[in-house]
Amino acid sequence: MPAIALTGAGAASTLAQVSAIRGREAEIAVLTEALDLVESGRRAVVLIEGEAGIGKTRLAEATRDLAEAQGIRTAWSSAMRDLAAPPLWPWEQVLRTLGLPAPTAEQAGDDPAAARFRLCQRIADAILDACRQQPLLIVLDDMQWADAPSLHVLRLLAAQLNRHRCVVVTTRRTGEGPIDPAVEATAAALDREHTVRRVPIPPLTVDQVGDLLDRYAGGTGADPAALHRRTGGNLFYLVELVRFYLGRTAVGDEVPSSVQAVVEQRYDQLPRDTRTVLRLAALGGARLDLRVLAQAQQLDPGAVVETLEPAQRSGLLVLEQETLRWRFAHDIARQALVSRIGPSERARLHGVLAEAIARVYGADSADHLDDLAQHLFHTAHGTTSEAAFLACSAAADQARAWLAPDRAARHRERALAVLPTGDRTDRRYRTLLALSEERGLAGDNGGSAAAIADALALARATHGDVHESVLEAAGRFAGVTLWTWELPAPTEAMVITALRTLLATELPAAERATLLGALAQRLTFGGADRAEVERLARQGVDVARELGDTALLGQALNNYLRATWYAEREQDRLAATEEALSLVGRGLPATTEIFTRMHRMPILLHRGRVEECERELAVSTELARSVGIPEAEAHATYQQITRALIFADWANAGEMIDAAYHQFERAGFSHVDWCRVIQSSGLARASGRLGELAPELVEIAETNVYGVPVRPTAVLALLEAGDPDSARQLVKRWGLERLPDAPGWSSDFMAAELGEVAARLGSPDPAYLYERLLSQRGMLAVLGTLMLCTGPVDLTLARLAHRLGRSRPARQHLADAVRRYAHVPGFRYAIDSVATMLAAGEGTP
Repeated sequence: MPAIALTGAGAASTLAQVSAIRGREAEIAVLTEALDLVESGRRAVVLIEGEAGIGKTRLAEATRDLAEAQGIRTAWSSAMRDLAAPPLWPWEQVLRTLGLPAPTAEQAGDDPAAARFRLCQRIADAILDACRQQPLLIVLDDMQWADAPSLHVLRLLAAQLNRHRCVVVTTRRTGEGPIDPAVEATAAALDREHTVRRVPIPPLTVDQVGDLLDRYAGGTGADPAALHRRTGGNLFYLVELVRFYLGRTAVGDEVPSSVQAVVEQRYDQLPRDTRTVLRLAALGGARLDLRVLAQAQQLDPGAVVETLEPAQRSGLLVLEQETLRWRFAHDIARQALVSRIGPSERARLHGVLAEAIARVYGADSADHLDDLAQHLFHTAHGTTSEAAFLACSAAADQARAWLAPDRAARHRERALAVLPTGDRTDRRYRTLLALSEERGLAGDNGGSAAAIADALALARATHGDVHESVLEAAGRFAGVTLWTWELPAPTEAMVITALRTLLATELPAAERATLLGALAQRLTFGGADRAEVERLARQGVDVARELGDTALLGQALNNYLRATWYAEREQDRLAATEEALSLVGRGLPATTEIFTRMHRMPILLHRGRVEECERELAVSTELARSVGIPEAEAHATYQQITRALIFADWANAGEMIDAAYHQFERAGFSHVDWCRVIQSSGLARASGRLGELAPELVEIAETNVYGVPVRPTAVLALLEAGDPDSARQLVKRWGLERLPDAPGWSSDFMAAELGEVAARLGSPDPAYLYERLLSQRGMLAVLGTLMLCTGPVDLTLARLAHRLGRSRPARQHLADAVRRYAHVPGFRYAIDSVATMLAAGEGTP
């Protein structure tokens, strides 16, 4: 490759500052338009997305410059990776810039989710008040690292910007490993706001690279295609390569192919003292704390600044002129430096930083507790450590007080990892219970149940079967939710044994009500007789009702709803939801109200009460978003997908299916593939592509623990794919000739789907299915908790009657479907297809 000679001493700096704008005219136009809207009070949120180093931050900086030129006030904030900043740090930066105090968290009380929502709303209100005085641009850089409360503030702000002179620009890194479901859910929520614009930043093309070289590298004939291959069109890689080879006469095969190599080369050229401080700083996070570094190196802060100046000249560090704070120019450069440090040396340096923080700020400094805990944890390096346990526990407590359960859970997991194994106190038990609560609040219900089970096993091993700690842990299994989360079989058996043992003793009424509900839930997976499960759940409701405890009664009714999820108890479950909702405003927790409404919706929809279901969905979705419980938000997304399918909003349904998948992954549900395939089948059916999903449906039906309810749908997919022979084989192999005698949670849905199979295939017996489905006349086929709705059962009856040669009943069933559901867009295609079939007098499809 020919030499690259930059024109002028300041050319490299100019390239770094200006080149991000070259080739980004379309993106700049979107951002300029957003700024133009601010004076008219029309809200605008812009989400800039792209891989690391692609130029997102530079584009955001350019937007800030444009805003300031227009007299718009600006506030810049950045999220930090991992646990490198306290909860709500991005918004604390914004409030500080605006000269506003940061709202403090109130006592969480009995409803921490509601307390967190109120804190987030106060922050949003403060920002909205500020933009009444002067137009405002807020930039949130690196959204992908934001903590859950910060993301919640962003969502609240985006939803309330209307008629406020405020523009929010946020950047999000993509293409790096697993997507954080919380960030993905936030991006999906922003998409639902009509004024949110996504601005994806693609890699530079070969022509754009050539244009940059022509403008800033002197037109020396450097091969743009070769540079493009080396950098993949990544602006950061390109700028770093050009800067690194500034003044060199030749560039050959030794040119680094990644930023890692570039950073290492530049690092190695620094003075030894600079390298020593820089690698210590890299372990400390993106921003440098001069006091801590000075203490760690036994230098005064002035000497540390002098030592760092070569790193600033090399472009590895930046000194912010307004705040005089030092930071790494790019976090990926910091990561490159960290990766150079061996494990044992890294542990030693973390120890040096921990000691320095303790000396400078004190071991109990609230402002630096996160940093101290992180360094002490890494100092332990896989071994036990009393100091690390105490620090991580304190950091978890602080995060919880700040209503950031996801962060608290990560600290708590670290505390468990370093707790000395020979510890004879109840600290492990207490840590497990705290972890279960924090995981639950963060939406990881599977992880929460596992932590409770571990605490229960520990309590029984330590204190016996009837100790108060056993009672405390066992009662946690009666928590309010939509689905009961399963445990591994041996753990399930242990929990059931513990609950039965406790219930055989004398207990206060409240504890008995709780344990009755908990046992009913665990027995749903423990193979108990259904009558026993229902009896236990009903007894729990009766005891709670007698006590007059609203929260306990709401919990007991929730346990009853889950214990009686089968067709013949539908009226009883509807009554239970009405009783629970009658407690709203009388002390019923918000979480219980949300899940009660979510239990109610599939009953309403099954009975054809579409408008009532839609109203409940609107209320529960808004409550779920405002309270910010990830599990509830994930369920709300699933139910919104079914609504989108019912109302023919195909594009939105497809986007939400992917978002829901990531949300439930984070919630710890082990059957996310089942959920995605089920709802994808609804979307595919609407577009006549159900046959394309036949392989996936058959696999799920064969291998998943919840596969049985979708077996008829898998057979239907094979018929749609033109494979009736395989469909017949599966009907026989899966025993689908008749429905189970004992109805389960999916019996009505399976009957409707089997009716569709019988109408097309002639097997199972169409007459048997016709008689079985007559009890569902006027109803809709609904799976589970609004996971899927396939349409009016009357249409299936019409197909079956047609198959049986009963033309008059067939026409009547069609007429009933038209009368009840012709106004619902998602059902029109199915209605039209049945009408066409009957009008033409066609034979069996």
